[in-house]
Amino acid sequence: MGTRQLAQRGMNLVLVARRKEQMDELAREIRDRHEVETEVLPCDLARPEAPSELHRQITGDGRSIDVLVNNAGFGLHGSFTELGRERQQSMLQLNIMALTHLTWLFARDMRNRRSGRILQVASIGAFQPTPT
Repeated sequence: MGTRQLAQRGMNLVLVARRKEQMDELAREIRDRHEVETEVLPCDLARPEAPSELHRQITGDGRSIDVLVNNAGFGLHGSFTELGRERQQSMLQLNIMALTHLTWLFARDMRNRRSGRILQVASIGAFQPTPT
């Protein structure tokens, strides 16, 4: 389920992305069309400390997340030995560690409240055997 579908169901949204400008545009569109609260939080989830910072920022003022949608990620293409090590580490940090960390943080909150949902979004490309 995507951002627009959640808003269509009347859910308020917290949108997280590295590039705030693109999310601001989406937030305006959603607010105008669906009349829900929409907040944009710029955050580079490829930084190891980002999931904890984001969780504190959201929950620090008493807010809770009812539905966590983990949709951040990217892939690399090319010869493994020719791709930059730093770029590969950044991809693994975002695609695996940040997703796992965010899930752990918000799932504990949901468990304590006895309510909440988590949606993990992945590309079908992750399951396709491809050369290089």
